Amino acid sequence: MAIRWVEDERSRVSAAMERYPVNSGRCASLARVVYGVASPRDTTARGLQVLPLGAARFVVPKHDPTPRWISHTLVETMEHCVDALTGADGAVAASYLADHWEYCEHLRVNEVDVFLIDPEIEQEQ
Repeated sequence: MAIRWVEDERSRVSAAMERYPVNSGRCASLARVVYGVASPRDTTARGLQVLPLGAARFVVPKHDPTPRWISHTLVETMEHCVDALTGADGAVAASYLADHWEYCEHLRVNEVDVFLIDPEIEQEQ
């Protein structure tokens, strides 16, 4: 089941995904936009960061071509995770890691303030 964005919300999230696709390396910029759209409607919306666990050095999404990142930032809202991997519909939070990441057993997820991740990158609204 997809997130039930209203038309304006879906338009803003989709436009941000076009600006910051998977291979842009700008997941935090996208997360700031998604959080800005989601948080007025969902007070439980939160930023998340996927990180390698233990000796692992990268997080590897199930995406072709496969980027290798040291971390990945996304937003959880309305029981869905939303990022460029999921598209504007999002993915059910309970299965997000297994569905979108290789080696999910070697990943950890931390709650983060999306406005503090990659602070050298402009703050998107």
